[in-house]
Amino acid sequence: GAVYRIAEGGMEAVRLVKLSENQTKTLSRIRNAKFQLIATEPEAKLSLSSVKLARRVMLLFGAEREGLSEPLARIAQLRVVIPGSGSV
Repeated sequence: GAVYRIAEGGMEAVRLVKLSENQTKTLSRIRNAKFQLIATEPEAKLSLSSVKLARRVMLLFGAEREGLSEPLARIAQLRVVIPGSGSV
């Protein structure tokens, strides 16, 4: 949806995954498969642009208003903010 519209031109290289049932177990398995899990949070101290990314990364996004649930955010190795331009 909205993520795709914003990132036109680069989405061909990005795989989107929608987690459904048993999200915590699924993310733990992905992390054990050597993915760097990064949770996005508006209040995070680190900016995504300041982080050295691993070769295999999974960004975790929550709903716009509620954000990512705490149990899912705890699985991530990092919590980052993606700063906006301030123009919206």
